[in-house]
Amino acid sequence: MFELTPFRRRERGLVASGAGVPDLFREMEERMRRLREEFPLMGAPGELMEWGPRVDVSETEDEVRVKAELPGLAPDDLDISLDRDRLILKGEKKEEREKEEKGYYLSERSFGSFYRAIQLPAEVNPQKVEASFKNGVLDIKMGKQEEAKKRVTHIKVS
Repeated sequence: MFELTPFRRRERGLVASGAGVPDLFREMEERMRRLREEFPLMGAPGELMEWGPRVDVSETEDEVRVKAELPGLAPDDLDISLDRDRLILKGEKKEEREKEEKGYYLSERSFGSFYRAIQLPAEVNPQKVEASFKNGVLDIKMGKQEEAKKRVTHIKVS
């Protein structure tokens, strides 16, 4: 009744050569495993995302602009939509396989599907959206709604 959160004792692993010395590496691995289980990189609701594009979102008086890095993709690999005040980017980067298998020592390239829902800083006009794709960078320009332009109030500082 006095505890606010559940408590459970944990056993700490011991290094074989030193009795009573905690095995920090094993404990760290266990904590990382639990962290990945509790906070996975999520894509669409309930679906695990394998990678996600890096984005820049900027705003001027007249437009909102989103740039996304999508190396290795083509425009046909993308599904872009506007849902009220969110820009949704979906797509899939397919892994390229050669017939002759090579032995890799390190592989940092990401493959698989992605889903990004980007909250836009202002209401945009769906009729004023332009998208271009060049050198692996998606550039989306979205004109603001007239009401969103009028909401900006400039304050003079004296």
